[in-house]
Amino acid sequence: MSRSSEALFARYGPFYRLFVTVAGLAAFFTMVFSSTMVNVAIPNVMGAFGVGQDKAQFLSTAFIATTVTSLLLNNWFIAKVGQRVAFSSSLLLFCFGSMVCGFGPTLDTIILGRVIQGFAAGIIQPMVMIVLFQVFPPEKRGTAMGLFSMGVVIALGLGPAIGGITIDFLNWRYIFFVPIPAAILSLVLGSFFIPDRAQSEPAGPFDFVGYAFMCAAVFCLMTVIGNGQRDGWTSNGILTLIFLLIVSFAGFILSQRRPEGNLLDLSLFQNARFSTAVAVSFLFGFGSFATVYIFPVFGQIV
Repeated sequence: MSRSSEALFARYGPFYRLFVTVAGLAAFFTMVFSSTMVNVAIPNVMGAFGVGQDKAQFLSTAFIATTVTSLLLNNWFIAKVGQRVAFSSSLLLFCFGSMVCGFGPTLDTIILGRVIQGFAAGIIQPMVMIVLFQVFPPEKRGTAMGLFSMGVVIALGLGPAIGGITIDFLNWRYIFFVPIPAAILSLVLGSFFIPDRAQSEPAGPFDFVGYAFMCAAVFCLMTVIGNGQRDGWTSNGILTLIFLLIVSFAGFILSQRRPEGNLLDLSLFQNARFSTAVAVSFLFGFGSFATVYIFPVFGQIV
């Protein structure tokens, strides 16, 4: 039975676009919501495990770092297993990560759960945009992007607020369970309404070399930013990480110039509009992280 968007439109009628939009935005909302809600619990985690902010901040940065690296898996993973399976399996993985976080006995276990959540988030987030482009015609894609952006803004704004209410009335561990109902709703709807993507070419072998270089670069970058002030920006450990960061990033660039490199098409950066959009998104990320992390944390501990 065909699961193309055209076939699903014929099967479910004019309300199909609404159903698939709710499924996609619920998943996207869940991922962004989880990235910001945990920040309110950082002071509680510091007290519960007797650690400093340099350790507790990995609850946030580990999620973001893993999301960044798994973004590069999206296209290959969908080509390998199909869009609907990728959507459902990512949501199941996210729920599993949430359970690991909620019941984790140690900080390291909770950070591992956040890594699992971030891995799922990196697969889901670009997929939702692709699905919206599939089901909305060209003349209505502005509306689709408006809905997509609305999900981002609402999730970023509500995350810390809902997290704070959850901590005050229940316990900080419950913040990992709050997104699960929305994820389950999205999983159920997605199993019916998420279309398959037309496959133009086979997935091919995965570029493990490039992915390893990217993971190493992101890990070094996040560790330098997180520990530089504590250890000293010119300390041997930080300088070593900076050196490894440069080497790993250069290795990733070179790996993508090989015929086997299939994670990122570097020729896209020759397009001035694309490069400008990336630069703006990069700067927006700095400001966004400042508002959703620094304000909730320092507002509680200063």
